[in-house]
Amino acid sequence: MLSCQSKVGCIKHDGYIMRHVTANEMQQKFLQVLEDAQQEPVVIEQQNNKTAVLLSMQEYSRLTADSVDVFENFCEKIGQEAKLKGMTETVLKEIID
Repeated sequence: MLSCQSKVGCIKHDGYIMRHVTANEMQQKFLQVLEDAQQEPVVIEQQNNKTAVLLSMQEYSRLTADSVDVFENFCEKIGQEAKLKGMTETVLKEIID
């Protein structure tokens, strides 16, 4: 579980303690929130609804890279299963056309 040592507030979300700001606080303390987001994601709330999460570019890159890897592995697995069951590019073209 993450600890929250933020100067802008903390909430519990999906079992994790996360940094938290309202949209108004975000405007008033932008540089501090931006600095906090370099350490861990910051939940932004507007009108009592969690509306966004601010995270570092490093964390964003890690998350999107993981997603691409997972998707590519999934496609490879499905392709191998289809090939084992007799799917070829010719058969696929016949289905599509």
